[in-house]
Amino acid sequence: MLEQPAKLGYMLSKKGKEDTSLTFTVFNKEDFSEYLSWFQDAELNKQLGPMEPNDEWLTYTLNQQVGLQDSEGYTYSVFRHEELVAVIAFDYPTEAVRAYYISSLAVKPNKKGNGIGTQVLQKIMELHPPTHAIDWIAFIQRNNPKAKLFFEKNGWECISDATNKTDMWSFAFRKPLRY
Repeated sequence: MLEQPAKLGYMLSKKGKEDTSLTFTVFNKEDFSEYLSWFQDAELNKQLGPMEPNDEWLTYTLNQQVGLQDSEGYTYSVFRHEELVAVIAFDYPTEAVRAYYISSLAVKPNKKGNGIGTQVLQKIMELHPPTHAIDWIAFIQRNNPKAKLFFEKNGWECISDATNKTDMWSFAFRKPLRY
């Protein structure tokens, strides 16, 4: 398992624009109550929920951060000006899946549509640079067309359509070849 990252600042400020700097930290127990409150949003709850106060997800996530789970990955809390604005979870490449795998990406409901998801996606791929033929993958449920559109707008390729068998689209982000 890779060593745990410290607090990571990420500056995306643009001249004349609002300060959009994001800070990534390893998700911790103190972040959970704020994250849990996001699930009051019907759309987020439908796609990633339900989430309960004593949810198994929290135990799994905290154990994963310290290497007590079989899968190796991280869940990051993403802050802007000390406010939790996104949470992203992913697994590292394995022999079976030779790509980073995003298992969830949630943006605080009242912050959606402000480019935070795009910034998080770009930065996570910078923090954990790809080393395999398919750099990053994500599976999107068929009943989540907004997520499908989000990944397409961010340059991800749909590599398999949702079918009755899987009910999910598979997306990949491939690093451009350099000549």
